[in-house]
Amino acid sequence: MSQTFGRAVHSFIGHLQGTSRSQQTIASYKSDLNQLSLYLKKRFPKDYEQLSKLTPAVLGEFMIAMDQAKEKTNTKRRKLLTIQKFLRYLSSRKKISTVLSNRIPTPHKIEKSPQMFELKSVLTAIEKLPADSHLLSRNKLILWMLAETGCQVSELCGLTFDDFTNGERPNVVITGKSARNIPISQELRIAVFEHRQFSAGSHYLFRGFSRAGALPGKISDRAIELVVKSYRAELGEKNLTPRAFRRTIVMQWFEQGLTQAEIKSRLGLKSDYAFKLYEPLLKQNHKKQNKV
Repeated sequence: MSQTFGRAVHSFIGHLQGTSRSQQTIASYKSDLNQLSLYLKKRFPKDYEQLSKLTPAVLGEFMIAMDQAKEKTNTKRRKLLTIQKFLRYLSSRKKISTVLSNRIPTPHKIEKSPQMFELKSVLTAIEKLPADSHLLSRNKLILWMLAETGCQVSELCGLTFDDFTNGERPNVVITGKSARNIPISQELRIAVFEHRQFSAGSHYLFRGFSRAGALPGKISDRAIELVVKSYRAELGEKNLTPRAFRRTIVMQWFEQGLTQAEIKSRLGLKSDYAFKLYEPLLKQNHKKQNKV
């Protein structure tokens, strides 16, 4: 029996869950493919589950349907890239005979002005936050780590107390697919050490919380995003997000004179293509320097 569209999606999502991608990213992939499934069901009510329906013509019709629904360009681009990845996965497992992904034209991404903020003032506000309970200490450290390292949310979730080095130039050691060392301040290193009084034997730096208190396991990606959102007013930045922290620290590294190669290393990026997201920051930094 040939594999159905639904089972293929289920297999693809299972494959993604075995990678280092965050739950939010995986949920986004699943949502995009669910939209394609709904379109196929409308287009082929009786046999929409057949993978043979995934032809260039049908995928072209799906693109037109997104245009008619007035989907934003970047949203369409994301969904089509999801489909490309899904088709490459099926092709690699010989579930479809032809690689269709290269035949799907994707719209060019529309770059928005990067959301950033005055890092110095936000860091000052973070350092003044109270840390006299487990929850408050954890939340303060989450914000502080984002402000100094620009780590991705999924990387913060997995941090342990053993990932911090001591000495004249302390570092945090990021493990996983993009393993690297990122320098941190002595003040942040001391705050991490002081936070250990709340660990209760857990090796995770950031533990999850419920109404009953701290949980033994690590914090979730979504919980970190909610922590950042909850401190927007207190830190005076209404657009504060983990991504905004990452972009802002990149700009500071540029201003400090770090090379693109050094910044790529700190961000855990493997290629120049992956760095393209930060090219607007380079241009913005260049304009700023020319005005001085």
